[in-house]
Amino acid sequence: MVDYSINEIRKWPKVELHLHFDLCLSFPAIKQLVPGIDEESYNRNFVLPEKISGLTEFLERSTRLVALLQDETALQL
Repeated sequence: MVDYSINEIRKWPKVELHLHFDLCLSFPAIKQLVPGIDEESYNRNFVLPEKISGLTEFLERSTRLVALLQDETALQL
């Protein structure tokens, strides 16, 4: 095992994990929560494009997803 100093660790690139967790459900998982959804609607409402206009666009999509993840069944997906 390699021991890294705290100074070395601080230099490592950081990842914003909350971004990944907030928008992490696949189309099949969303389809279980919203049975009538089609792939076009899924992409429009839950998937971020490569470039977004800003934080508002991110929050709109993540808010929709978080709203679906409010019970135990959804969280187990």
